[in-house]
Amino acid sequence: MRVVNKWFWVWNMEEEKKFLEDMAKEGYILTRVGFGKYYFNETEKQDLIYQADFKGLNTRISEGEYLQMYEDSGWELASNFGGWYYFCRSANDAIDLSIFNDNESKAGVYKRLIIFLALTGFPLYYQNLVVLPTVGSLYLESFHGFFRIIMLVMMVLHLGVSIKILTMYLKFRNEIKE
Repeated sequence: MRVVNKWFWVWNMEEEKKFLEDMAKEGYILTRVGFGKYYFNETEKQDLIYQADFKGLNTRISEGEYLQMYEDSGWELASNFGGWYYFCRSANDAIDLSIFNDNESKAGVYKRLIIFLALTGFPLYYQNLVVLPTVGSLYLESFHGFFRIIMLVMMVLHLGVSIKILTMYLKFRNEIKE
């Protein structure tokens, strides 16, 4: 078992894909993904294609149906983590085997992420903009001040990531229309 600590942002999906494919070429097959960690089993060198998809909060399709859809297309589930599913299959140079081989499907991933971030970010923004400004005297000033700073930093990070993902979504969405 080999563990690699590596961090990829969602807008670096192509770099993550290349990293996983290069590891397979070196003889390491992805078995599990964690928070900034990739777990590999050592095997023979293989030419694999990896693809990650964000299922998000989609309740229209069950997890079983979701996985079956990919299996029917020849993809094998390598790992999943926090709504992300990592699939792999043997490479074939004759055809493009990518799950997301057009801008519309790439835009769909970012759209699901935007919806997820909007739903998870609402409580954060509500706390920062509505609740915390009215709380002042209920807590010790040191705790309130520290908590307020942590919440503001989280809100700024969330907003930055949301804007970056929205930009990626609009980029792919605009390329569809052209």
